[in-house]
Amino acid sequence: MKCPICYTEISDDSKFCNHCGAKIEDEGKTCPNLECCRTGLPHEANYCPDCGAKLNNNQENSTDFKDNSGSFTDERDGHKYKWIRIGSQIWMAENLAYEMDEGCWIYKDKRENLLKYGRLYDWETAKKACPKGWHLPSYREWIELINLLIENEYFYNPLEQDSIAKALASKKDWNVSDQEGTPGNNPEVNNSTGFDAKPGGWFYSNINEYVLNEWKGCWWTATEYEYDKYQSILMELMHDVNYLYETFDCKEFGFSVRCIKD
Repeated sequence: MKCPICYTEISDDSKFCNHCGAKIEDEGKTCPNLECCRTGLPHEANYCPDCGAKLNNNQENSTDFKDNSGSFTDERDGHKYKWIRIGSQIWMAENLAYEMDEGCWIYKDKRENLLKYGRLYDWETAKKACPKGWHLPSYREWIELINLLIENEYFYNPLEQDSIAKALASKKDWNVSDQEGTPGNNPEVNNSTGFDAKPGGWFYSNINEYVLNEWKGCWWTATEYEYDKYQSILMELMHDVNYLYETFDCKEFGFSVRCIKD
């Protein structure tokens, strides 16, 4: 397996990375059945004890996209990405990190932020940055994801069925919140979908300023804002908000990218 911080190859039973010293936390397997998603299953398990779903024992080699999760390598730079299947959609399970010739940045220019959050891209660059066979998702594709999660009861509160933020957010890196049902509150129960959305902040290219890392994650859609040709639609998660919401911002600013399979 690889260290989640520096991506150095380490043995499966390692407790710490021998390159960067990071502590390796073994979260076990997660059931791929959207109506179950039991977590913490032993790596050697072949079936989920709750629902009986077959578990994928070869996730690192699942590149044909017929399973529910796996990984693939971007041929352009050799970077390996995790992916997950949610309904009929296949999403990257981490932010894009590919370096384009222009229009992309690393949060505060620190390598540890590249490894954790990927790169930030302006909108025109984001549309061209995904690997072959993948693309920048449209606003409609993001809404399809939201509706699927609601239909399969991934909401935190049944009385607020759009409260799916915790199901999408990563278990780490979020600023603390006292608002129940938000990514920053009891984050250890986040990420039931495996989407692993992280708060990568963004970049104001006009004033050369990075903002709100660990508070907010923002992802470009491929859809322009219909009332202003200089802006496009974004999807955002906030540490103290319990739903994934849409907004819009200047195309020249830098935001994170999640690619979806063609």
